[in-house]
Amino acid sequence: MSKKRVIIFSNGRIGDVNFYRKIIKKNDLIICADGGLKFAKKLGLKPDALIGDFDSLKEKEILEAERRGARILKFTPEKDKTDTQLALEYAISSGAKEIIMLGSLGGRIDHLLANLHLLKLGTEKGVEIRVVDENNEIRLIDSAITFKTKRGETLSLLPFSDKVTGIYTEGLKYSLENGTMVSGNPYGVSNVAVSSKVRIKIRSGLLMMIRNLKL
Repeated sequence: MSKKRVIIFSNGRIGDVNFYRKIIKKNDLIICADGGLKFAKKLGLKPDALIGDFDSLKEKEILEAERRGARILKFTPEKDKTDTQLALEYAISSGAKEIIMLGSLGGRIDHLLANLHLLKLGTEKGVEIRVVDENNEIRLIDSAITFKTKRGETLSLLPFSDKVTGIYTEGLKYSLENGTMVSGNPYGVSNVAVSSKVRIKIRSGLLMMIRNLKL
């Protein structure tokens, strides 16, 4: 696979179509996890791969995707991985360097939580993975990250591992220097950007960052 940025559509919730159109780039590889195909079609996109047990699709939809050039990877419904995990692993094994997961939020809470847990695959494989919808951008931090933002943007930092140490932040109203977060004490909720650039660094553990995209 020559395309290094991958968009994965899951069968969650997608609202504002125009928001997602702005995310997609011309050379993105499009992978649909089962019912995520309907969102790609809604955006007028041709999937490069369709993956899952296809319990959310009709046979004619699968055949149409195949006719349009999609690679079809069908799995039995009795499996130990979700359709989104299968799509994510396919993208990583194909050489993806950046993955954006769309349609991963909303709907069933168990699927939502499972999709957030899949972010850990990115830290293990050295791939940048983000879960994005109209209101949120979610990713894991395992070392350091610097990104552009808008003053007044709200973001939350939550421990994804049992303990996160050596937390250092720049550009946030409530700053941390050599901070520690532990599971069960989510004091990092609702911080505020006071600069156009934010830097977050940790020494150990995994830190989940949730950016609120609605000012």
